[in-house]
Amino acid sequence: MLILRARKNLELHVSKEQVDILIGCILGDAYIERRGKIQIEHSGAQKDYTAWKYEKLQSISYGSPKKVIRTDNRNGKEYSSYRFWTRQFFRSWRDRFYPDGKKIIPSDLQDLSPVTMAIWYMDDGSLADNKRIVLSTDSFDEKSHERLLKLLKSSFGVRSSLKGSGKILIGTRDAQKLIARIKPYIHKSMAYKIP
Repeated sequence: MLILRARKNLELHVSKEQVDILIGCILGDAYIERRGKIQIEHSGAQKDYTAWKYEKLQSISYGSPKKVIRTDNRNGKEYSSYRFWTRQFFRSWRDRFYPDGKKIIPSDLQDLSPVTMAIWYMDDGSLADNKRIVLSTDSFDEKSHERLLKLLKSSFGVRSSLKGSGKILIGTRDAQKLIARIKPYIHKSMAYKIP
């Protein structure tokens, strides 16, 4: 159990599972706002996945997921997504993951749980040739990439490499090993990501 504090001695109790889920979200698609709210948003096609995350994080979040519609000014197409926020207690996490305003992998992140890895994979992972795993990490800097490669090795015994595009590639044998560890935590709507 993690206890986060805010002004006027307010406390937020965050379970181990919720911490694991949130770290996976941050490695993936989530964003921590300056005031300490974590924004979790997924496309309209991933409505069930978003609802499942909210169910797990409901005790530390504001209102249920809301539909958001955006228009791409270039082509006039509308896109829908679903979004919700955690409560505003994660300012210290903002400082940790966004020290200069850009998301990094902090040096004090020493381990990835299977739950964390499953969330990260569902957010940013895909299968290549139904055998290898590709993790979209192109927005991270070089040190963050190095830390992620080491975390995959130390947490799961998985060897990985960095492609020129900035994505992490996990070969067939290591992908099988990783999938076996995270499969129990993959949401049914994301089953297409499991070979």
